[in-house]
Amino acid sequence: ADPLTHLVRNCCDHGIETPEARLDRGKPANGTIRLSARQDRGQIVIEVRDDGKGLDVEAIKRKAVTQGLRTRAELDALEERQVFDLILLSGFSTAAQVTDVSGRGVGMDVVKTNVDQAGGTVEIDSAPGQGSVFSLRLPLTLAIMPGQLVLCRGQHFAIPRRELCEVVLCDPSDSSQRIESSQDQEVLRLREELLPLVRLRHVLDGEVNGNDATTTREYVAILRVGSHRFGLVVDDLLWSEEVVVKPLHSLLRPLGVYASTTILADGHVGLILSSEGIARQAGILHRKAPAALPASTGPKVDLRPILLFRSGKQELFAVPLSDIRRVVTLDSSRIERVGGRELARLDADTTCNIIRLEYLLDVSPSTNSSASFLIIPRNARAPVGVLATEIVDTLTVAYELDVNAYRVDGVLGSATLRNQLAVFLDVARLSQLWESVRDSHLSLPEASAAQPPVGTATVLVVEDTQFFQRLIAGHLQAAGFSVVVASNGAEGIDALATGNFDLIVSDIEMPVMNGFEFAQRVRGNSRFAQTPLLALTTLDKPEVR
Repeated sequence: ADPLTHLVRNCCDHGIETPEARLDRGKPANGTIRLSARQDRGQIVIEVRDDGKGLDVEAIKRKAVTQGLRTRAELDALEERQVFDLILLSGFSTAAQVTDVSGRGVGMDVVKTNVDQAGGTVEIDSAPGQGSVFSLRLPLTLAIMPGQLVLCRGQHFAIPRRELCEVVLCDPSDSSQRIESSQDQEVLRLREELLPLVRLRHVLDGEVNGNDATTTREYVAILRVGSHRFGLVVDDLLWSEEVVVKPLHSLLRPLGVYASTTILADGHVGLILSSEGIARQAGILHRKAPAALPASTGPKVDLRPILLFRSGKQELFAVPLSDIRRVVTLDSSRIERVGGRELARLDADTTCNIIRLEYLLDVSPSTNSSASFLIIPRNARAPVGVLATEIVDTLTVAYELDVNAYRVDGVLGSATLRNQLAVFLDVARLSQLWESVRDSHLSLPEASAAQPPVGTATVLVVEDTQFFQRLIAGHLQAAGFSVVVASNGAEGIDALATGNFDLIVSDIEMPVMNGFEFAQRVRGNSRFAQTPLLALTTLDKPEVR
């Protein structure tokens, strides 16, 4: 992100001329910056191209001489592209003064440094009066993948999330999911299925089979390879992380159980496991799967995975796993308070807002615990997590929600699980409710209302882009307003003819009738001559303002 941001800033400040200068040169008054990406011979090429004045070769040479980087004779011997490369040196700038647009005095060396760290190169081409092209060439293997980190023998390993079905904490006292032995093969009895087990420490030792069943609780990662599923026993379950995939060293490739490598956020080197390679080494792909437990003779039911957890002492909560991005273990020492909010530092670069359910729902207060959990919603607009003091279990069960017994905004319904009422949460909606409380500048611990304040105003939103329609309408509805949406100015005029509105929100650039014409028509209607009219736009030019 840093190199691209800096390149765009420099194109704006140094590359694009003023409108007057562009008109004098026969160019349109508006400059254009184009970003493009393509694959080329095993590399990703990202180009930032502007149609500005181009790089001034003589100005670069004069600056290089002034800063003592090169002598004039050395510069005259360089090719034009080699002169362009001088702008990538630390501290080099031809700007007459530092501005906020280009980067507040930060040089182009930040671009080269970041690209070099990723194993790429920077190429610069320019033509006087026509513009400049900055090409970033990055290795194709620079892919980002969500992974689940596990620990075995003190080493960090990553499991690709696309291969991970679920993680089970096996308790020998729980008959519904326990590790059993069948001759020389361990199997996991998981609900209505028997799964072959592989212990990661055996994989590291090059062993295939073994029987290490213990009387303690163990973490088992359920992996899928094609139509096969098996369990991988690990020493400990760590956190989820977006990892940058790097090529596997040639000496490790023959082992077959590693897919690639990565550098983790905390600086550790991590090996990314290959589920297929582990299954092949253990012989699972060539073995007949363990017999399934006797199937029920009743009608077929729809089984869905859910997460059960507690926040306070009384309620049992449930969330569909499809709504959860990840679950993070949270130490109480990482929780900090800023004004009326609680925030948690998940890692060096990520801070997450904490949602306590008692702030938004009429439920028992969360219990104090040295270690708790954050449930991160999959589609939340802000970095938020629902606080859980206990993860009870993950289940794959059939359930039917009762939507009438407990009707509250942010709750999907309730169902009886394990002989107890479980309240199913809509975590995406809860994050919206939290945003509305946050944006109202209320102190969150004092906000005990289960629903957002009910407003009496009706708002007309005129916006042609569906994404912004949902975004704006969602914010207003979360604050309790009634919202009517129109896709352009003409539809907005039709809506005004049939309704009464307390506020009108309009985009500017729209088909059929733009925002300016729409505003003139609104003011020409005596019914809405005094109605507040608000323009929302991404345009920021002086004439638009």
